[in-house]
Order: sequence, then structure tokens, then C-alpha cells
Amino acid sequence: MGNLYERLARSRKIFALWSCMLAVGIILNILSPVPDVKAKGLVRFYYFYDPNCDVCHVTHEEVVEPLLDEFDSQVEVTELSVAEPDNMELLIRLEKQFGVTGGDIPEVVIGDDVLVGYFEIQDSLPERIEYYMSQGGIDLPTLGQSPTMTPTVSAIY
Repeated sequence: MGNLYERLARSRKIFALWSCMLAVGIILNILSPVPDVKAKGLVRFYYFYDPNCDVCHVTHEEVVEPLLDEFDSQVEVTELSVAEPDNMELLIRLEKQFGVTGGDIPEVVIGDDVLVGYFEIQDSLPERIEYYMSQGGIDLPTLGQSPTMTPTVSAIY
């Protein structure tokens, strides 16, 4: 019988040790900060386009793709076709939130900035990416977010 009691006592000690280790692991996981965009230094932006728009295709090939190659894993783009109703609704709501009137496509929404048309995207997007990288990164704009700057919009292609 003594052997059985010893094995039970040892099993309880092992169980208690594993329970403590599990509890410590859970607590550390809860207390550990979740890495966010700023911690990773990522710059994320929306690129709205129309699949039937030649200017959109040129902008993607000549501006967006080279920037993604240049900045590699530091930049992420979410490409959204305005041919999809949900994407068009998001664009309209973001334009309203940022006070954009007369927006068109292609259009980039990055941080507090809205860039409209090939030339503005070509001229301003590289600088905006570098700016937000210098600030530690920026996540995708969200609805309800208050912009800290007034976006400038140009509809010149």
C-alpha cells in the first residue's frame, strides 16, 4: 500500500507543477504586448482601382509595384476593386470621413492622406510611405478614425 500512496503523492506533485507552469504561461501570454503595426514598422495602405481603368493598371505597374519591391516587407497594400459594391462603399465612407470631394480612381488612402489620380500617387506616395515609416509605421485607416491632418486631393491625371 505504501507504494500506491507514494505514487499518488508524486502524481499530485507533478500535476501541481504542470498546473503552475500552465498558469505562468497563460499569465505571460496575457501580459506580453501583442506586436502591432507600429512595433513592426509596417506601412499599410488602401489602393482603390477599377479593373477596367487603364490609368489604374498603369498606376499599379509603374508606381505601386515598384514601391512594394523597394520597401519589401515594410509596406503592405490592400488592393480593392471598386467594381465590388462593398469596396465602393468603403471608399465612399473613407472619402466622406476625410472630407474628400470629387474623388476618383485610382485612389490611395494612407494614414491621414488621400491621394487621387496617377500623378498625385506617383508624386506623393513614396514620400508618404517614408514619412509613415519614420513615424514607426501606420495601419490601414479605419472608419471613425479622426484624421490628424487635412488631406490634400488633386484630381489631375
